[in-house]
Amino acid sequence: MSSLMGSVGDNGSGGLYGYRTSKTAVNQAGVCVAHELKPRGILCQLLHPGFVNTDMTAAFGGGGKEVTDVAGGLVDRMAEATMATTGKFLSYSGKEEQW
Repeated sequence: MSSLMGSVGDNGSGGLYGYRTSKTAVNQAGVCVAHELKPRGILCQLLHPGFVNTDMTAAFGGGGKEVTDVAGGLVDRMAEATMATTGKFLSYSGKEEQW
């Protein structure tokens, strides 16, 4: 599970260095895994659930999506996964996100 907060191309606000850096590292590790496992027919996707209402995001005022609303989209992305999508960074809605 990744986050758009790990996207260098989408970072228009800065801040939250630790969280952003950790998610950027998750993205890099996921792409490495995708490259290494693709020849063995194993795929890896990086999925962004969006801003979801959780205990962690409550500190930012809420206003996110409910977990139950996002979960179906994440399951759909996993069900649609193919070797053509291995190593991609996708939102729960299927949009390919910027690295």
